[in-house]
Amino acid sequence: MEPLTKDPLLSSLDSYIFYGRLDRFEVSPSIEHKERWDFITNKLRSFASIKDIHDEILRAFYYAAYMKGDNMFYNERWHYLFYWMGYKVLNTLKSNTSEFPEIMYLFKNVRDMLDNTKTHNDIIVEISSDEFPTLKKIYDYIQNYGTINNKLSTHGYKCTQEFNEYIETGYAAYDTFRKRCISNGESCKFFNLIFDTEEKKQLKVLKCREIKDASFFRVLDEEDEDEESRSTTKLGEPLDASQRHMSTMESSHLGLSTHDSSAAPYNSTSSISMEILLPLFGSLFIFFVLYKFTPLGSWIHARFTKKKIGFNEQEVIDESDFLLDHKYENMNINTLTATHKVGYNPL
Repeated sequence: MEPLTKDPLLSSLDSYIFYGRLDRFEVSPSIEHKERWDFITNKLRSFASIKDIHDEILRAFYYAAYMKGDNMFYNERWHYLFYWMGYKVLNTLKSNTSEFPEIMYLFKNVRDMLDNTKTHNDIIVEISSDEFPTLKKIYDYIQNYGTINNKLSTHGYKCTQEFNEYIETGYAAYDTFRKRCISNGESCKFFNLIFDTEEKKQLKVLKCREIKDASFFRVLDEEDEDEESRSTTKLGEPLDASQRHMSTMESSHLGLSTHDSSAAPYNSTSSISMEILLPLFGSLFIFFVLYKFTPLGSWIHARFTKKKIGFNEQEVIDESDFLLDHKYENMNINTLTATHKVGYNPL
């Protein structure tokens, strides 16, 4: 496994992710392979020098052996398992490494039990305890190279000191071994085994343009407990650690620290107001464009004018009907002369 790290950039690299899974994940072995697993378990426990990590190794065996094909690490699972196991074994054996080759042969037993398509890689178990640390460093760097290159290609990307050192030491190990293998020495067969294609052997030097303290990239800590309550998803659920990390990283690479006031979210009242007003303004703007620049405007104008004319004509008709329906009668001003007045209908 990789040494434990709290560095947010290193922990996002493939090798750190997979080695972490080998440390933590648990998978139950298949009953179908019970006899074979019993053999491997007994053989593993026969090495008293690594008794403290028997269970860890067995658990990692199960995880790699029964990994599903759609896992992103599926094609590299055996290589990862080999280098994870070798790192564990060497750290436990300390200076007495005489049993290292025999212990590592157990890896081949496990792989062959469920996958015999990788027999061309059998020489991997011949790596000596002396060369193992360097070859592991190179293997991990190759697996992480694409991710690192993509990160550094991002404008304004910032590195931690630990991340920068990892890049420098990884490339140095690769370049040293590459130059040594120009003469095609004995150890070059292990070096060449790491590379699937010839292009992978021609790695360019990667450099960090700006280095920041790890605290610049920190995820939520004890000082940010109040911020955690505001870190919610659209569904109202709290962000998990990876989401909070990505949010922090995005702000960092835009040149904003997690405490930058310019990066603070709008208050809830402003957000609600904007949610109401923006759709309204948008609707009005769309209506204005349609009215001004499409036949819709002419149609509405013609419709309105037609209704107005019809309304005026109706008023004239109603007034004429009223006059025709009511006789004109002279006011009874003088009762004595009223008898001489004659009522008539207006023409």
